[in-house]
Amino acid sequence: MNSRRDGKTHRRAIVILGGILPTVMSAADVADTINTLSSSFSISIVTNAPVECSEIFPRAKIIRLPVIPMRGRILAFCAECWFILPFLRGDLIYVAGTEYAPAVTMNIRRPVLCYGNSNPIQHVLNTKRKGGPLSGLLSRINGLGMSIGLRRCDMILAISPQLREVYTSLGIPPSRIRAITLGVPLDDYDPTGKRKPDTDARVWEGVYHGTVSKDRGLEIMVDGARILASQRQDFRIKLVGCRPTQEKMVRELAMKAGIQNLFEILPPVPHKDIPAALWSADFGISLLEPNAYFATSPPVKVLEFLAAGLPVIANSIATHSLYLEDGVNALIITYDAKSFADAMNTLMGDSNLRRRLSGNALKSAQRFSDQSTHRMFVDSALELVRG
Repeated sequence: MNSRRDGKTHRRAIVILGGILPTVMSAADVADTINTLSSSFSISIVTNAPVECSEIFPRAKIIRLPVIPMRGRILAFCAECWFILPFLRGDLIYVAGTEYAPAVTMNIRRPVLCYGNSNPIQHVLNTKRKGGPLSGLLSRINGLGMSIGLRRCDMILAISPQLREVYTSLGIPPSRIRAITLGVPLDDYDPTGKRKPDTDARVWEGVYHGTVSKDRGLEIMVDGARILASQRQDFRIKLVGCRPTQEKMVRELAMKAGIQNLFEILPPVPHKDIPAALWSADFGISLLEPNAYFATSPPVKVLEFLAAGLPVIANSIATHSLYLEDGVNALIITYDAKSFADAMNTLMGDSNLRRRLSGNALKSAQRFSDQSTHRMFVDSALELVRG
């Protein structure tokens, strides 16, 4: 499959990516892996989202598959891949997310690298929760497809120790699972000269960015703000990335709690604009329901908070503990509104604590540079091709 270009070996990678939002807010790490892969391979992306992929990956060749209007659209996309993959030239197939693993259930006789970023059981549960007469059947097919697809992968890059255990439990040999640490571009988030002065006479701001939902602590944020509002009103919570349906949900909850003025609701923005949104804040918020997904898939936003020098208020969950330590760079709380309100109040009232957590956040972020992540990712891809 290799060709010669300018005297150098030219490698091709086929990327399987069903869809992606143009802002890449909810898939910044996925987009980053594809861009990283393009440093050593020419990229062809098989997708249902050709317009978005063309904008985000302008150097890639886009192979558009039609959207089939049916329940289980990801399964339909993966089934389409079965028919087209045998005809595509490539030295490597890159599955850009666990949910696309069914696309490689057929024997395609090329090395397959999978980005192990999520727990298959969560995708099964999401399909089942949609309801309807076919939900149960589709969820079982989805689970079986991911299980078979993952076992056909030559290497899975697990982004947490928890996910490594999940994949091992599916019968995948440990030798085919490689742990990879999430990383962020530290220079892009460097707050030097960009954070507002830490003084006590101002309105405090907490920030959350990404998908806004109840299982990501929305109700706890709203109820926690209501509890704290009975003591003080000098704070705001900024939610970055609310689509219209999410904005409506936030406004309804805040109005019901009588604290509309305490929430700043912003639409999705390009991910490159996230650092500026963090520099204007005083602390980051990461509240995750302890379900199968969040207990195994670490949130990239936590690393971004640390790289921006923000103390983090987060609940006690294994994936948070990979990066956060209570009283060092974060305040770790139980998953309830009263604890969230108390943590906000503590941060606002203790300047020494804020400065210590902020300084430690910057120090701990140095362990998670995306440069080392990129090297490991490219080395893994090249190892498969050479092997």
